[in-house]
Amino acid sequence: RTAERLLSALSASYHFEEHECFVSASIGLSMFPEDAADAGALMRNADSAMYRAKDHGKNAFRFFTADLARHAARRLTLEAGLRRAIESGELTVHYQPQIDFADQRVIGAEALVRWNSNGDVVEPVEFIPVAEQSNLIIALDEWVLGEVCRQIAAWDQRGVAPVRISVNISARHFRKEGM
Repeated sequence: RTAERLLSALSASYHFEEHECFVSASIGLSMFPEDAADAGALMRNADSAMYRAKDHGKNAFRFFTADLARHAARRLTLEAGLRRAIESGELTVHYQPQIDFADQRVIGAEALVRWNSNGDVVEPVEFIPVAEQSNLIIALDEWVLGEVCRQIAAWDQRGVAPVRISVNISARHFRKEGM
């Protein structure tokens, strides 16, 4: 009830100077002692519930659940694994060729990052959002860019004709100073 009242109060517009402004909120709730026994764990659980509320749109609240606990544990495992993968060479770049069908010539390629974690393939759809949320995306982008540059240099050394290489870069990376 309190979360509903808070969301209702926040959803009312307000005026600032000549502008009508709107506020939305996403609320995550974790209960003591059912969900956790200490403040730190309660905050982490509430944070997980808040992100689940955000996933469901604006002005929503969610309670922490066992499913969220599993999801949060998986996310933490992925984050730690991705940090290690960037440093230890578990990542690879695959090149998807772009073909000119008129003459069947390779005119470019898209660089795609792949992660093999101890023999298990971790799909980009799973690890890219974790990289975005944990700020590992900048390190991941820089690793991919470095690998692509090394590959272009290797192709050049072997006399391979230059082609355009497309690299997916996070919007967050473009906001980074010095990019």
